[in-house]
Amino acid sequence: MLAGPYREGAGTGLGLTFFAQQGRGPEGARLRDRQIRAAHPRLKRALSKMGMPEAVDLSEFDGFAIVAMTTSMFSLMPMLTSHAVFGWPAWQETNAEGDTLPDRPLVSEPALEAAMVAAIRANLGHRFVNMIRQVSDAPIVLIRQPHPSVAVLKQKKKFLGLRQILWRKEGDMAAALLDRAHVTAFAEFDGLHMLTQPAETIEHGFLTAAAYTRGAERLNEGGRQPDTDILHANPAYGRLVLSQLAQKSDGFIDKF
Repeated sequence: MLAGPYREGAGTGLGLTFFAQQGRGPEGARLRDRQIRAAHPRLKRALSKMGMPEAVDLSEFDGFAIVAMTTSMFSLMPMLTSHAVFGWPAWQETNAEGDTLPDRPLVSEPALEAAMVAAIRANLGHRFVNMIRQVSDAPIVLIRQPHPSVAVLKQKKKFLGLRQILWRKEGDMAAALLDRAHVTAFAEFDGLHMLTQPAETIEHGFLTAAAYTRGAERLNEGGRQPDTDILHANPAYGRLVLSQLAQKSDGFIDKF
């Protein structure tokens, strides 16, 4: 999302050092003295392959960006598939004839939000913020995983749960719940900011427009995600995010 556009010159004024791994993120990293270091051989190989440092001294940086490594709509989807949220539009569904459908188990919105908070705190992003705060009080920007691509609506077999969120008109509520859960999960850390997904990239309240997902790249230079990918953002989205970081505008960053 960011590495490719940055290599091409986006983010004027930023001097970025990447410490990243494809997939779930740089698993196998440990804090030692003031450094986050790759402790697992697999992470060391991945960093070396992409020309990234094996260790970074946290005291040398004036700011940090945590990219993805928390929960997303995919984390919320299973619960919304199997449960109805009390008070949401589809908590009591009917069919075309107006007959009440068999009830899904009910869950309250606070309980669902608490489950998402727990999931966020169990993820790698929260752990990295905790490691940073043991060494540095420099600002941290949380760049969450963008919403899934709107291309999921064209799928016939996969991602039914995401399409159900749209059909039930619960997209805005689901996205807002995830926002609140992230605020709560990271509230213990001072100086941490959340970079919101640009409004122009969002469709249906919880999906990302195809113009910002089509042609997504991998971390390695020249690498591309498969055409069927609906998870990753493309360089156009990355340029928007880098522009937000470079401008450091309160209009783009919502303080916790």
